Amino acid sequence: MLKPGRLSIAFAAALLAAALGAQEPSIELRIPMRDGIRLSATAWRPAAEGRYPVILIRSPYPRACCTIPALAAFYVEHGYTVVSQDVRGRGDSEGRFGFWFQEVDDGYDTIEWLAAQPWSNGRLGMMGPSYPGFAQWLAARAHPPHLVCIVPTSAGGEYFRDFPYMGGAFMEWQALSWVDSMTPRPASDSAGHHEIDIRAMVKYQPLATADSALAGRPLPLYQELLAHPSPLDAYWQRITFAPADFARIDLPALHVTGWYDWAQGSEIFLWQGMRRASPAADRQFLVVGAWTHEYAFFGGSNKVGVWDVPPQAILDMKAEHLAFFDRYLKLEANAAPLPRVRLFVTGAEEWRTFDDYPVAGTQARRLYLHSGGNANSAAGDGALSWQPPAQEKPDRYTFDPKPQDERQAWIADPEVERSPKEARADVLVYTGPVLTAPLEVIGRPEAELYVASDARDTDFVVSLLDVQPDGRVRVLAAFPGVIRARYRHGMDHEVLLTPGKPELLRIPLADVAHRFLPGHRIRVEITSVPAPMTNVNSNTGHPIATDTEWRVARQTVFHHRQRASHLILPVPREPARPRPASAPASAAGPPPGTAW
Repeated sequence: MLKPGRLSIAFAAALLAAALGAQEPSIELRIPMRDGIRLSATAWRPAAEGRYPVILIRSPYPRACCTIPALAAFYVEHGYTVVSQDVRGRGDSEGRFGFWFQEVDDGYDTIEWLAAQPWSNGRLGMMGPSYPGFAQWLAARAHPPHLVCIVPTSAGGEYFRDFPYMGGAFMEWQALSWVDSMTPRPASDSAGHHEIDIRAMVKYQPLATADSALAGRPLPLYQELLAHPSPLDAYWQRITFAPADFARIDLPALHVTGWYDWAQGSEIFLWQGMRRASPAADRQFLVVGAWTHEYAFFGGSNKVGVWDVPPQAILDMKAEHLAFFDRYLKLEANAAPLPRVRLFVTGAEEWRTFDDYPVAGTQARRLYLHSGGNANSAAGDGALSWQPPAQEKPDRYTFDPKPQDERQAWIADPEVERSPKEARADVLVYTGPVLTAPLEVIGRPEAELYVASDARDTDFVVSLLDVQPDGRVRVLAAFPGVIRARYRHGMDHEVLLTPGKPELLRIPLADVAHRFLPGHRIRVEITSVPAPMTNVNSNTGHPIATDTEWRVARQTVFHHRQRASHLILPVPREPARPRPASAPASAAGPPPGTAW
């Protein structure tokens, strides 16, 4: 899924085609599904006759893009057959695209057909990021006998944390633009695909007609995602993973994600599910780098937004995949052992290895909000302390949802400079003292906020930041913590606010592994301004799909003895010593514009 400003898939594919030159010989396949639909695929095989293990990539994106031909050449050279398949309704495959719901049966049928081919030795592994990442899990859920291992990267799957809802807030731009790109236009439509105008999107109501108004046509899948705002809905239960599902998946898996990956929460959810319940719990491995969603599969790049990334943060992920496949797909006896958990600790700018994640021995430290009642903007008096407050005035701000612009819609993105946001009166800023010793935070922070609003529904958004000695502010994750207040008691049911009544909100943030260095300061931002890609809360409490009103909300954040709002930071008791993870890659990731 792409963000505005990324190069088009077509341009990326052309760039790759020019750079790759000659490729390994390939064959085109038409793979039958149980309902008679045929899915197209390309197979790259070693030149020598024989039966080889197969690595499968199942994707809704063009087989010519995303460096797949180059990846195939690498694994073919090491004795694997690689198959890249267009999922149902995409590329040259028949049928209608149906989101992830189609990938359980289609994944099973594809794997078992490939296992029966004369050039296959009957052992299949899968790899790929984003949509292809979760497609692996859905295939694994179907238990095809010949699937022996998977390498999911940046996989979705925790639908109400990452996509299409974040903390209960509908991810409007993500859903609208991605579904538009996945829905073929009729031949008579000369308009072609176009980028969704964010400036128009954040001002448009109702959501139910945004597809026709902004994408120029009805999008049935967009309407489905909008119409099912509960994870307990039967619509979602078809592909929701519970402990019983993990208990039936006996497969080794190498989980890969990044601290700046919007799908990080889902990948860690899947990792933890396997570690807790799977018969293959001891064959699960986790790698988390200083990487975005676009670059995690390639081992990172030399930039994350406006920040430089050191060379040691970049891994050769082809080699990482190969080591895993050699061990579990080829069953090579001399394959090198894999570290259980490898995390890149930002700030310290080094890799660490751990026996598990979350890290054992981590203590929860509470960092309390303080002010004299004027924490509005970075120029206010908001402060942080390990000591709870006594009697302090609450902080207040007014959130007007209507006058939006495209910068406001991306305020938490690491690519956006912070100072314009932190100058706003509807952003509360709390900054700790200058640190005299390093502080490491490894795990998932959580905010516990005592708040009140005069609205029936509203959003609260919390960000954790590192203030550098020169005043620059470093965002520590791709997304802040978000809660749509009507879901404060759980995503399975809605309870509107009583205006003016204090409420305790528990808001999980994205996972981090960061060292705050001496001379730096910890900062927390609280606002109701939308998180990246989520729709603006109109503050009315009406159903979001059909709401056409806007309401100004007056928000209160308490921090006194009885309602001591705070952030819970996971702090390891003893920092692990750095150990080499692998040699850094020689290149800084794929061409810009690569999408999955």
